[in-house]
Amino acid sequence: MRKTSLEELTLHSYTDKTGVKTNHLTFYTSGPEAPEPLQVGYFEMTRSENAMIFQHQFEEGKYVIEGEIVIVDVETREVIIAKKGDMLHLPTLSRAIYWTPSYAKVFFCSGSDVVVESAFDSEIAVIDVPELCDAFGLVPAEG
Repeated sequence: MRKTSLEELTLHSYTDKTGVKTNHLTFYTSGPEAPEPLQVGYFEMTRSENAMIFQHQFEEGKYVIEGEIVIVDVETREVIIAKKGDMLHLPTLSRAIYWTPSYAKVFFCSGSDVVVESAFDSEIAVIDVPELCDAFGLVPAEG
């Protein structure tokens, strides 16, 4: 067993192609000798006019610590609104559109032993996701 303090950890920021920024803090990553890789930590997001698409390379569980996160399943177009205390499961190779109406801090446990930067492949504006717009009454900004 090993206890890790926050001082030992590094907060990493990732920005996708549209400028959506997320912060990740990983508490635990399994070593190369582990029979199955494991990563545990949390990520934070703030509201953006863009959404983020993430390809899950491994099965993942999530728990909303603070705020509210909206996930749209790319395949089924189902909109899931998860708030503080809600738990989510995302299967291996699922693609999800992530957005928050304000702020979200989400705990995760994943089979991944690394954050897959190529998974942040979004080039999508919120207005390009009609399911998201319908759920939140969002309209395009007039320019």
